[in-house]
Amino acid sequence: LEKSLVGIWTADSYTIYEFNKNGKGILRIPSDDYAFTYIVHSNKLYIDFEDEDSIDLNFIFSFEDGDLVLQGIKESSGTYRFKRVEE
Repeated sequence: LEKSLVGIWTADSYTIYEFNKNGKGILRIPSDDYAFTYIVHSNKLYIDFEDEDSIDLNFIFSFEDGDLVLQGIKESSGTYRFKRVEE
């Protein structure tokens, strides 16, 4: 599953997640970019932002019709659907 996660995903034109092969990534929103490291364990995705003021995120993730679906755990409530951005 981790290999399937690698790439660039967008929920809309404002929220973009970029997952790299090395367990690092960037959340891009219009106001700023937030670097993070991530771990995949089974169907769970753990995102640890480098900025200590940012709240780390935990999701259950799956793929539906080619989309990445993130379902929040604890502080990360909500369900989010992302489309892969072709590079």
